[in-house]
Amino acid sequence: MAKLNSSASNMLLSLTAVIPIFFLLTLFLVALAWSGLTDSSFIMSDEIRISSKDINCDYFSEDYTRRWYNFKYPKLIIAVDQPPVAVLIDENTKKLVFVEIADQGPSITNIAQGYDEKNLFTNWPIIFMKENKIYLAFLINTQSDKKRQYGVRLFLLDKGNNKLHLVRETRLANIEVINDFSKSDSFLSGIYPYDDGKGRFMLVGTYTKSYFHPLTLIAGDQISYNKNFSLIWEDDKIGDYQTIEEKGWFGAEKRAYAISDSGIANSSWVRSTSRVSISAKHNETVCYSQNKDGTRWTKPLELYSVKKTNVISHVRDLSLSTYGTSAFLLWQDIENGFYFAEVKDGALHEQTRISDLKPLPPEKTEYIEPLFGAPGLKITVDHKGNVYALWVLNDQWKYKIFVKGRIKGKWTEANVVSSGPGVAKLPDMKVDKQGVIHITYLKETPKEKFACYYLKLEPARR
Repeated sequence: MAKLNSSASNMLLSLTAVIPIFFLLTLFLVALAWSGLTDSSFIMSDEIRISSKDINCDYFSEDYTRRWYNFKYPKLIIAVDQPPVAVLIDENTKKLVFVEIADQGPSITNIAQGYDEKNLFTNWPIIFMKENKIYLAFLINTQSDKKRQYGVRLFLLDKGNNKLHLVRETRLANIEVINDFSKSDSFLSGIYPYDDGKGRFMLVGTYTKSYFHPLTLIAGDQISYNKNFSLIWEDDKIGDYQTIEEKGWFGAEKRAYAISDSGIANSSWVRSTSRVSISAKHNETVCYSQNKDGTRWTKPLELYSVKKTNVISHVRDLSLSTYGTSAFLLWQDIENGFYFAEVKDGALHEQTRISDLKPLPPEKTEYIEPLFGAPGLKITVDHKGNVYALWVLNDQWKYKIFVKGRIKGKWTEANVVSSGPGVAKLPDMKVDKQGVIHITYLKETPKEKFACYYLKLEPARR
């Protein structure tokens, strides 16, 4: 009996010693799991370089002239059941380079000519995927008898022999369609598939509008602003122009467009009054409008405003994506951080600041050429309606790329998906049918010039 009591006592002592250890271990594992969910909302792959050393990715023109057009590079193309393709510009050869990113590594699949020194702003193509086929649309801009003439050429890329096959070509027969805006400066800047059932496309562009203002008596020059317009291209006809924003003493900057699967055209821009006053103070407003049937744009919806600022491009970047009847916007306030908004059925549904991180002020980034004008954010959505926001912050010669998701209606933490010495710019991001997030960007390090890099993410929680 004494032995039994002794054994029981020893067992009790052993349990007494083990239970706290087991409890602490459990707490540790729970804390570790919680930390993994909050600190890393994505399963990240290693970063890989996808541009070869003989490709020049400096993109000086892409940085500084992006306000004139919306087909940014590098560009990601996502097809169904195929590896993603990144499209680059080689500024040495003036050609488009298509890089397939397979599991065994990146490989160049196509090279297409796409640049003309005489026609800088209108001939890098707009590239889009339709029924797993790659299309390239070139905007034609010719000058004859002191008149500017526009047109569009649509090509299908033959992956087998790298040739472009002409699908359709149309020129604006009535030059006044464009020249009514301004006798001096108006041009097309983008094309988007619109209403696939009828084979229609939406062309977008800008024109310069001049206004008389008392300031002109002092400055000795007219006040002029860039405004937005669109045209519908159907068969061999291009319709009349449709203005997007209201008339007034302000300009449209940081333009972004997206066509939803439901056939709604969406437009967003920053309305700026930077040339109205003698002082440097002005207003900047993030605006949104939609066009449901190709006939007219709705009255602009004002989402966010900065009043009486003396910072040019206070709203520095803007990105737009769609899902169903919702449009998702991401923009950067240079003093207050990054903001997200969802516009649903034409009305504001949600708006929130998703990060209070701030970039270096413009005067401290101008010397990092050519970064000052380069866009550094992107928003995209997957086939389930989950939203992903990406932004780049460069601090002297150190960069960080952040990704944050709204998955099943709840925001994840902001995750640093790439960082290190150097600077990064011009990101693109898309999500495939399996929910994998694909990201490309350009990066310059102390040891090498700008090159294109790729990484992929998978949400940690499905």
